[in-house]
Amino acid sequence: MPIHINQEVLIAAPRADVAAFVMDPANDPQWIAAVTSCHVVTDGEFAVGTEFKRISVFLRKHIEQVFRVTEYIPDKTLAFRALGGSIAMEVRYALADIEDDKTRTTVSIEGDPGRVFRLAGPLFVRLMKRTVRHDLLALSEILEGQISSAAS
Repeated sequence: MPIHINQEVLIAAPRADVAAFVMDPANDPQWIAAVTSCHVVTDGEFAVGTEFKRISVFLRKHIEQVFRVTEYIPDKTLAFRALGGSIAMEVRYALADIEDDKTRTTVSIEGDPGRVFRLAGPLFVRLMKRTVRHDLLALSEILEGQISSAAS
């Protein structure tokens, strides 16, 4: 069963602040529940072609995957795809300004659960959707908490 996920959240923070956090793979473990570590594995400036490695646990399965950035527009868009691994997927983060320092943050995922998760089929996709929604809410809490702490 193919994976098609599109979730969004409105974050009460400027787009530049959201982008600085979301588009830094080192921050992934802070807001993506399944990710236990993430780091860039290529040298140079973060750009199209940059590769990063994520280590995750999902449905009790240890997953190590390398991703390559396929699109990068600073403060607006980050897209990347898995280079092998157990789940073939393409992920896209899109950020848009919405009135007075609010940012619509959208995560889209397209892919195939692979052999390991194929048997779970519809359950796997529902769990992924719920997980992405939870991750976006966590992201919102983190960034809005940083804004309110700075204002205090």
